[in-house]
Amino acid sequence: MGAPNYVNKLQELRCTNNIMEEFDDLLEVNRGEWRGGELIILKKKYRPPFVKALLFNYINNLQT
Repeated sequence: MGAPNYVNKLQELRCTNNIMEEFDDLLEVNRGEWRGGELIILKKKYRPPFVKALLFNYINNLQT
């Protein structure tokens, strides 16, 4: 068994082959890298999923 192929998984989720820019951004976020003086995850295009993830965790913690 090899490592999971995350590029293929992201392509399946997005239903497109044009995901390399997003994948590179995700890798940079995972490493905590900064681009242009700001953390990439805080860019406008990533705010909705970021806020959803925070809210889901918060709500799940309230229920337990």
